Amino acid sequence: MTHFSKNCTLTIALLFVVVLTSCSPNAKNKNEESEIPEVTITEPEIAEAEIAEAEIAEAEVAEAEITEAEIAEAEVAEAEITEPEIAEAEITEVNNDESPSPETINGWLKAAEQGDAEALFYLANCYSNGNGVEEDMEKAIKLLSQSAEQGFAPAQLELGNCFYYGNGVDKNSKEAVKWYLKAAEQGVADAQCNLGVCYENGDGVDKDSEEAVKWLRKAAEQGDALALYNLAQFYHLGNVVDKDMAEAARLYRKSAEQGYPPAQQNIGICYALGNGVDKDKTEAAKWFRKAAEQNFAEAQFNLGVCYLFGEGVKKDAEEAVKWFRKAASQGDAKAIDMLKKLDK
Repeated sequence: MTHFSKNCTLTIALLFVVVLTSCSPNAKNKNEESEIPEVTITEPEIAEAEIAEAEIAEAEVAEAEITEAEIAEAEVAEAEITEPEIAEAEITEVNNDESPSPETINGWLKAAEQGDAEALFYLANCYSNGNGVEEDMEKAIKLLSQSAEQGFAPAQLELGNCFYYGNGVDKNSKEAVKWYLKAAEQGVADAQCNLGVCYENGDGVDKDSEEAVKWLRKAAEQGDALALYNLAQFYHLGNVVDKDMAEAARLYRKSAEQGYPPAQQNIGICYALGNGVDKDKTEAAKWFRKAAEQNFAEAQFNLGVCYLFGEGVKKDAEEAVKWFRKAASQGDAKAIDMLKKLDK
């Protein structure tokens, strides 16, 4: 993502492709690109942490009928963090989607002339987005740098994002890490999460999974949804920490409860397979639906399978096809394949 939000914060998502298999169908969920491509930063999703792509075994059509589905255990592949995403930080009551009033901007201009770090930061965001002023990235970076150099943590995080993505400056991962670290040391959760992703990915710094876990844990302890999700994958894969599906499921759920679709998909898989939690097909379908309603293709496909075979929901072929079509419209290969089989 190449834009600031008023306090755009970068969050990185580790994206697992999990498995929902059936005695009949075999279709792979594939929705998201892996969050800084690699332990990923959202536009930082960095990483390489990833659970093997879930596959629904190819549906075998016997006399024009698909046999009843079974949920198969997902195989864990090397962890991978998807590209990070820039989240909107609620720094002030000023909504980034609305232009601040001329009076507000004038107030910031006067304060910025006195070197006020906060005012410099808000003005930088105005210039980066063209909110109330003419868009000017060069001026935005200048103001942002002045604010960051005074130790204003939100500006340090945003400047790190600019260097990471090459927004208004040349792309420079080392410089990005420098500013993420400064903000992370002041307790900014998004900066801690992004720094963890950089360490896991070896992006701008030597790869160090232990350091990655340290920073992700700090952000997760503050309830950061992407950090919770990324940390869950370390426990899911047994990377640096002992494999612990109960802890992975706990972290997935905490992230999922904040509305993060990949976490909703993965906690759904945990319930479907009984990984780290008691198997509960109704609960699995509930979480697949939450992610599916946010247009997450893998979850749309899995929800379709639930309806097709009556797993956790009332069997409903028409509803199944509806969700397969939604996933297929996003290019999900398994959903496309399933629709072809159902048309036979």
